[in-house]
Amino acid sequence: MAYLGDFRLGKTFDTKFCTVTTTGAPTVLAGTPVISAYVDNSVTQITAGITLSVDFDGVVGLNNVRVVATSGNGYATASNYQLVITTGTVGGTSVVGYVVGEFSIEARSALMPTTADLTLDVSAGGEAGVDWANVGSKTTSNALTGTTIATTQKVDIETIKTNPVVNGGTITFPTTATLASTTNITAATGVDITKILGTAISTPATAGILDVNVKNIDNDAASASGTVTFPNATLASTTNITAGTITTVTTTTTATNLTNAPTNGDFTAVMKTSIGTAVAASAVASVTGNVGGNVVGTVASVVGAVGSVTGNVGGNVTGSVGSVVGAVGSVTGNVGGNVTGTIGGLTAGALKDFFDTDSGTTYGSAVAGSVVKEIADNSGDAGDGSGLTAIPWNAAWDTEVQSEVTDALRAPVAGNVAAPGVLPSVEQLTYLIGQFLSDVDVTGVTKTIYAVDGVTPLFTLTLNSATAPTSTQRAT
Repeated sequence: MAYLGDFRLGKTFDTKFCTVTTTGAPTVLAGTPVISAYVDNSVTQITAGITLSVDFDGVVGLNNVRVVATSGNGYATASNYQLVITTGTVGGTSVVGYVVGEFSIEARSALMPTTADLTLDVSAGGEAGVDWANVGSKTTSNALTGTTIATTQKVDIETIKTNPVVNGGTITFPTTATLASTTNITAATGVDITKILGTAISTPATAGILDVNVKNIDNDAASASGTVTFPNATLASTTNITAGTITTVTTTTTATNLTNAPTNGDFTAVMKTSIGTAVAASAVASVTGNVGGNVVGTVASVVGAVGSVTGNVGGNVTGSVGSVVGAVGSVTGNVGGNVTGTIGGLTAGALKDFFDTDSGTTYGSAVAGSVVKEIADNSGDAGDGSGLTAIPWNAAWDTEVQSEVTDALRAPVAGNVAAPGVLPSVEQLTYLIGQFLSDVDVTGVTKTIYAVDGVTPLFTLTLNSATAPTSTQRAT
């Protein structure tokens, strides 16, 4: 039996042994042989991960044992193992119990690498290499009193504390550096800044004052034309804009003075729309004076009360007056313009011809040429209406009346009948009789009369007998 060594857990290794006859001649290990591992003094046999090759490489009697010493196969650190034949014969004689090898798993080596099969880096002079990550207590402060740092060596200082820098050299501060106190720079006459975030600074036009080009305000970029779009910010003083032009104002909360409206001196289209909406939605209390202009277009509607119009309304309305919603209090004065459009569905000319009257109290005072005046002149009375009786029939009306009556008789009647107990109209009665004579179905004591489509029930009657009825009664 030989000791094979102290292995790392997870290591795979091989060992060999020879089986011989009583005369010492190599012979085959027969009887379906098995090699098992015992751990220390445990009686549990481990066979997982053990492979036995009999007559290895074709050599009679030479046996190879391969061990895969993983935790999954049942192996553990700080343990000793013996490889034992637990099944097998040699020359017909059992050889169970023979120990063919011994090994350990991380149990006997004084020094062992963290990673299996690595070696310690040792110089020719016997010094061992140092892995700083594995140095114990490396964060503990140690005074390197016997060590001198070469002046050519670059040192990154994370924090400068207590003592000022007094030599003539320069210091590059890292991005995470902290200055404990500004008094650490004790005798500086000033700092010349040549770059900001890596960009060179040009010489300012005025000494001591930086020339600044604003690229962003509150993360909003300036436009390509060089103008600046202000974000949702507050300008502390209107004097901050001293000599420029504001081309567009989207929203103005409070404006004390609009001295520079659009360049043509007029309101913008949006302003006009807003003013028109506000005026149309409010009441016009009174108009005093001369309203003499022209209204060309359409006055859709006036919503609100028109209190009074005092004076001369002399312009022209050449469009349409859609509707006036509200009260017109009074019109005092002369309404003398022209209405050349339409008021609703009545033309202005027809309205004038029919109702053109003076301020008299009888229709006989109507203006000459109007329909009202023509009726008055031909009534045969004094203009008080007493002659407008027994108006004779005009024979020319006969044809028109006959045509209207014929059209009414030929028109299709309504497709419905009156409910039971309700008097029908003439066309409902006509429809009921017509369908009663044309589309009927009798089932038992129920007679169903259908609509003109022959499918939809129109109404039903109940018979007093299913075989010999003598009377009917409206049911539906």
